[in-house]
Amino acid sequence: MLPKLEKPRILDIGCGSGVPTLELARLSKGEIIGIDIDQSLVDKLIKKIKEAGLTERVKTMKCSLLNMKF
Repeated sequence: MLPKLEKPRILDIGCGSGVPTLELARLSKGEIIGIDIDQSLVDKLIKKIKEAGLTERVKTMKCSLLNMKF
């Protein structure tokens, strides 16, 4: 069993239009970053984030995991 984190930092890879991304934001007090390669889906998620009043905790990026350096 994983410990419960007070304010987790969550990376949602392949977030699409953000259904899981927004649910993670609702269930936690953490920061969530959603990434996807499809700009139209990222744009839809940005709109949903604004409508939900979550702009301080939920961010988006148009990028591919394959291009990220860890």
